[in-house]
Amino acid sequence: MVIDMNLLKLRTMAQLRQFVQGTQAVQFAPLADADTRYRHVARVIAHFDYARLGRADRSVVLRYLERTSGYSSAQLKRLVARALGGEVLCQRYVRPAQAYAQRFTDEDIVALAQVDRAFAPSRARPRPTCCGASGTNTPTHDSSA
Repeated sequence: MVIDMNLLKLRTMAQLRQFVQGTQAVQFAPLADADTRYRHVARVIAHFDYARLGRADRSVVLRYLERTSGYSSAQLKRLVARALGGEVLCQRYVRPAQAYAQRFTDEDIVALAQVDRAFAPSRARPRPTCCGASGTNTPTHDSSA
């Protein structure tokens, strides 16, 4: 079931507090797009004038954002600090074009495969046992002492 939530209907802190208390058993699916979630966080911070709220009201706003955005409390605190500092919220991390440098060329891979095939029979030898020929690891006790 998809429910379209309208933030504009939550105008006061009392309404927001009732919403948070009434939705403890409800699981929200966060928006898939990070930019949309960031805009949602910024909109809620501006709507409730987060900088002027008291400590109890700030925690209600953070709990609301945790439930609706899917971010952890630590991530939300970082986002709120960035927003209050005047920064436009957007995703900072950009994936590099090539995350890992290639260590082997195609020729190296072919040469390694040939070496692997050349020494394949040597890997088939049974491993020596660490406990001697009997294979038992039980100590012998001298009962004559």
